[in-house]
Amino acid sequence: MTKQHFEAIAQALAEGVLHKQFTDVSMEALVAEQKTIEGIAVALANQFEQFNPNFNRSKFLAVALA
Repeated sequence: MTKQHFEAIAQALAEGVLHKQFTDVSMEALVAEQKTIEGIAVALANQFEQFNPNFNRSKFLAVALA
């Protein structure tokens, strides 16, 4: 995977959270969704770090969880 792939995945995760914030959902549902996305982002960061030693984990998580 290239840097662009990692950035696209992080951006997709971030957009999923932002989109939900502007729809009519309960606060509990929003918090649950955010925790799920955080878990997915961390799991992906763990895997990406294993197969790419140059992977920038902190940058990926900063974009994904923005």
